[in-house]
Amino acid sequence: MTHAYGEMYLEDAMRTLGEAVDFALCDQGLTPAELTAILSNAFEMKQFERGAPRVVCGMAGDELARDIIAHAGQPIALEYDSRAIPSIEL
Repeated sequence: MTHAYGEMYLEDAMRTLGEAVDFALCDQGLTPAELTAILSNAFEMKQFERGAPRVVCGMAGDELARDIIAHAGQPIALEYDSRAIPSIEL
């Protein structure tokens, strides 16, 4: 079987895709059905399938998810801002 990318990239590819799915579901609040619909038509997933280094190992999972969600026309939730939480001095 011919793979789209070398075995040395497999670990990065799995981690990137897993992080992207986690970010989309947990941090962005998409449902699994919404995410599946978005991923099935995403240009970035076609690049991932072909082994394009930019998406396989050149981006973090949340970056990949943000690109996919933005290109699908979905709003992206604001990033977490640790400065918004008051600090507690001990």
